[in-house]
Amino acid sequence: MKNRERMNTTTTKNVCGDKWYLNLDKPEEALKVLGFIAIFVIRTLLHHAMKPLGQPYLTTDFAIGLILGNLPKFREAFSGPYSTTLNNIIEFGMICHMFVMGLEMNPSALLRPPTKDAFMAYTSMLTTFAIAFATTPFLHYTKTAPFVFSLALSLMASSTGSPILTRVISNLKIRKSDLGKLASAAGVHTDMISTLFYCFGFIFFPTERPLPRPLHRFFRALLMFCLFLAQVTFTSIVSPIFLNWVNNENPEGKPLKGSHLVMSLAFVVLICSFPTWPPESMYNPILSAFTAGLFLPNQGRMSKWIINKINYLLSTVFYPIFFFWVGFIIHMRNFDIGDKLAWARLFSLLGTVIAGKVVGTVLCGVLLGYHVRETASLGLLLTTKGHFHVYLAALAIRRVPVHIMALQWLDPTTELRVLMGLHGPHNIGSTLNLMEICHGGREPGSIYYATDMVELTDEIAATLKKDGRSGQNNDDSVTVTDRTVTEMRESITAAVNGYGELRSGQGVTVRRMLALSTFMTMAHDICGLADELMNAPCSIGILVDRSFGQTEEAWRPGASMDIAIIFIGGRDDREALAFAAQVARHPAVKLSVIRFLEDKSSQNAQKRSSILNRASVVEQEEEMKLDDECFAEFYERYIAGGGRVSYMEKHLTNSSETFTALKSLDGEYGLVIVGRGGGRASSGLTTGLNDWQQCPELGPIGDVLSGSDFSHNTSMLIIQQQRTRGQLEGLHDDFTIL
Repeated sequence: MKNRERMNTTTTKNVCGDKWYLNLDKPEEALKVLGFIAIFVIRTLLHHAMKPLGQPYLTTDFAIGLILGNLPKFREAFSGPYSTTLNNIIEFGMICHMFVMGLEMNPSALLRPPTKDAFMAYTSMLTTFAIAFATTPFLHYTKTAPFVFSLALSLMASSTGSPILTRVISNLKIRKSDLGKLASAAGVHTDMISTLFYCFGFIFFPTERPLPRPLHRFFRALLMFCLFLAQVTFTSIVSPIFLNWVNNENPEGKPLKGSHLVMSLAFVVLICSFPTWPPESMYNPILSAFTAGLFLPNQGRMSKWIINKINYLLSTVFYPIFFFWVGFIIHMRNFDIGDKLAWARLFSLLGTVIAGKVVGTVLCGVLLGYHVRETASLGLLLTTKGHFHVYLAALAIRRVPVHIMALQWLDPTTELRVLMGLHGPHNIGSTLNLMEICHGGREPGSIYYATDMVELTDEIAATLKKDGRSGQNNDDSVTVTDRTVTEMRESITAAVNGYGELRSGQGVTVRRMLALSTFMTMAHDICGLADELMNAPCSIGILVDRSFGQTEEAWRPGASMDIAIIFIGGRDDREALAFAAQVARHPAVKLSVIRFLEDKSSQNAQKRSSILNRASVVEQEEEMKLDDECFAEFYERYIAGGGRVSYMEKHLTNSSETFTALKSLDGEYGLVIVGRGGGRASSGLTTGLNDWQQCPELGPIGDVLSGSDFSHNTSMLIIQQQRTRGQLEGLHDDFTIL
């Protein structure tokens, strides 16, 4: 939770322990170097041990990465800013990988009459896709947009990793046999077709949430499609002319001219990147690199030089780091080995891929006169997946939360984890009061990360002093010696630690953090901190602090606090109601629940309902149903039985009456809890309020309550429920390219 005061002048960064250190090297840099050396050494030894089994480097790399990436020391070494650097390395490596993969393929095969290997590839793809698409919906991989997700997963199941398949065929010593040649050619066909489908899927299916307007989606898709055509046309026409000139100027047997080499690399970068230049295109650079490589001539000295150099770099350096990254982001501690449904989904997907490939190749092979045994073996070979598929799957695993971390679905047997941001000592009172009322006597306990958010200015940066203090993994840390920051932190530490000691026997744990960074990286770093603390993705709140806690301390005997929650509807309001239920359990809280209901008999409501299309009506009815169910449960539990929770309804017709109703609450409560407004069904109660907003991040209701003409004795807490990304809940955007 962040306070609104000084909201535009504060920034954030890394974790600090109970003492005020900014850890830049934790642990020593030598551990990172030794880690990479260990990866390469163990990789070589393990590969030679598994070579008699015909296993490629992919197998050993994956095993080593999964183990080392989950060791606590390695995870600690590459956390924080180092994880961002690692992600950038991986993305650049995947761009190179996809470029070379496309460069080694021949797109002219798509224009020629299909050969036997092409028939095998297409048939196995179709059967696998059909079986996967028919079975995926019954496994309930996702609750949202199951049709689109089934398409995505089915396409991935039907694809083949041709580079890995080629290595497997070589290791099995069947490369020159008829089966090996057929499998290699069919794998390339399958890989090329499926990756082109990825490209088209990324163009026509937007990845951002919420979805843009239909007209905006159409023009964006049209722009990306035009860029795709421009890239294909330019690469197909211009690149042969340019590369032929370079090859003629650099015949075999003579050293490559440096100027020609630089121009060739610059040309490759140009054709790979220009579809991503327009800010509205949102075209994926990895897929753009594949398209550029696919239509670039793969014959000639320069093309072969590029292929050899990049493949050498990938195989010797990138792939071991890539699988370490996969192991790093797949946190095995989060995997529930006893989840039978998860195992069922895994083996069902594996069975679908194997059955689809084998059935397709056997059917096609019988028609073409092949033996069943050979075609069945071919089908098994075509189940091979490559680095690109592992990359997509790893990104999806990284972003799919183990459970939805929102108060509405919080397991009462688990502890409550809250990251709170403080701008200075003036936020101490409100922070302690929020800690107290959030805890509410929870039996599992609560953990609060009290984080000082300090802007890293030039003056503060000049006072950072590196030292070698040890203890609590603070080796090679830097001490923040700025007197203002030090005094601020001392006063905050004394207050929150005193509260933690007071409530230590009641399940409350308070930990101190320091977030120190420039203004531009504030949002990114505070999110990274929450992610490192395994507190995200989660719901967030912004506190507009107006002396909340200055006049009353909730933990004192006899304390009394008047708190209100305004409920209109939508997922954010439902999350705010869940937070209010948490607060209502505290003995010092007198909670008032105020529900704004729209008068459906008004002319405004009737006029608005008449212009809604059928899809909007269905969506709104579903949201209203969820609102009623959530509120009915809250009413039955906290209001119907009597107690300290009071309830009132206000029947309103338009936003003007909403504004008046909000003004009537002026000064009556010390804290007002509201939702930001996400997922709220179209309502005349807030229509028009958006036009007046000064702070859109607060939502229409929060913006009105935080206005300068409202009471200076009433604080506001605006809550936004955890957002889901992509078609699958929590899915990474790069995975939703389908």
